[in-house]
Amino acid sequence: MSKPLVEVLIATYEERISCVKSVVAQQHANLRYRVVHQTPSGNQYAEEVSQLITGRDDINYHRLQSRGVTKSRNWALKHAEGDIIVFMDDDVLLEKNFYEVIVKAFQAMPQADLLTFSIKETGTDALLKPYPASSIRHHKGSILKVGTIEVAGRLSRLRETAQAFPEYLGAGTSLSACDEPVYLSRLMKAGLRLFSYPQVIACHPRLSSGKVFENESQFVCRGVAFREIFGMWLAPFAIVYFYLKNRSKFSWAEGSPLSAFFKGYFLYSTLKK
Repeated sequence: MSKPLVEVLIATYEERISCVKSVVAQQHANLRYRVVHQTPSGNQYAEEVSQLITGRDDINYHRLQSRGVTKSRNWALKHAEGDIIVFMDDDVLLEKNFYEVIVKAFQAMPQADLLTFSIKETGTDALLKPYPASSIRHHKGSILKVGTIEVAGRLSRLRETAQAFPEYLGAGTSLSACDEPVYLSRLMKAGLRLFSYPQVIACHPRLSSGKVFENESQFVCRGVAFREIFGMWLAPFAIVYFYLKNRSKFSWAEGSPLSAFFKGYFLYSTLKK
């Protein structure tokens, strides 16, 4: 039996293309990279791109003049060719056994259409967040904690759903978070089976976003996301529960966090899906 092709889908922006060389350092007969480089400035970064792809037939490079990481993710999904795809950013380092961990995980869990893995902090062995110690099947609550760089999926199953990342959410938009759980919720609603898998696949600098809420947008985007994930009737209860559980993290003093959550709830109806 031939080994599956694992394809890493990397989103990067403008001058950060120079960071990607570290992400693609590993070379493996069945490992490929697809780099989506957004350059709304029009700068082609010819030297940096040449340094990245010269002599590397395992890297596919795309340059877009758009803005917003979810546009990059969707472009990469549309053009991906791997049996298994893994989403990554331009500031990660893959574990030395990255390919083997990914493949063995999907072999061990044939029932899984998508798996979420663990990420370590760069330079330490500390995990970026508390992850389930054993595999769990994801539900609407658990996907709220998932980051895109933790996600790997069987491309054929993802394609069957015809689902995409919400391009009104995510870095590079006015609502800069929560694109991951919305995408995962769409896959779940389409019937895909999502599980966690307790193995580390990469390291990433210590995260700060999502731990402290400092401006209105951070509340509004969550109101939007909760409306899509939980639906019109359950979302208000989910919002109030989240507010009560996390209000000690709220440092935004210019307005009402709860009102901002519900601003997002009502804003959802006006957004292009």
